[in-house]
Amino acid sequence: MKNTFKWMFTAILICGLTVSSCKKDPQPTPDPEPEPTTQTVLAGIVSTGVPFYDSVTCTYEYDAEYRIVRSESHVTNVDYVIRDLRFTYSDGQISVVGTENDTPVTFECSLNEEGLITHFVKTEVINDTVTHITNVDLTYDEEGRLTREYTISDIGQGVTNNCVWEGDDLVARNMEDGPVTVEYMPSDAPAQALFSTIGYSILLEDLCAQGCFGKLPAHMPAKETITTTLSIPGMDPLVITTNYTYTVNAEGRLATCVETGGADDHTTNYTFNWEER
Repeated sequence: MKNTFKWMFTAILICGLTVSSCKKDPQPTPDPEPEPTTQTVLAGIVSTGVPFYDSVTCTYEYDAEYRIVRSESHVTNVDYVIRDLRFTYSDGQISVVGTENDTPVTFECSLNEEGLITHFVKTEVINDTVTHITNVDLTYDEEGRLTREYTISDIGQGVTNNCVWEGDDLVARNMEDGPVTVEYMPSDAPAQALFSTIGYSILLEDLCAQGCFGKLPAHMPAKETITTTLSIPGMDPLVITTNYTYTVNAEGRLATCVETGGADDHTTNYTFNWEER
């Protein structure tokens, strides 16, 4: 981002009535132009081995304040957009408009004085006669950490997720149908905001990196375990485990991630692309 300053110089001519020539005062030396302001941002993520898709490319666009203004995901080398969202900002509000799997969606988010989203409404227009509306309320502690999510839609009962923190890491999300626990990399592992939301169930993860949903875990997740209590009589509860490993680039930013396991025992590879803007 460049700020260009135009300098105007005024030459003062001092001419005597009896002098046939004029003398210029020395011109002031202009201050040097400020260095252009740039920032390294996550420009996109390429994922291979994605369940239901072979490869997915996600790209991000930002405004002059480095706030995300567009998030677009599409099947790589195929003309099919999975998700395309555009973000606008105003005092105490964030509005999001776009599509998810060809379904028009909107999000209307309300922010508190600290800039945290405390409530949002998601509207999905299924067809000319069917519209689904989901309301989400969020609660934070005094340190700005997410502690509770309450979600209720017009097609289901309300669901409460209580978040459990240990120090600076979200270690569990206690859901009504079973807990989700998260284990983290060692303390020297680099934290990366856009991939530190494994323990969340937020519908708008694009805004997590901006801190709109409170503090993010300080470390990268290494393992997520989902245990469902909705077991069938005579059978053990279903346990789903997903593991994560990472590499970083020369600047210490997240370069790749390998995700293994999950309900379908998949392996997904993520490549993170950074740009100076």
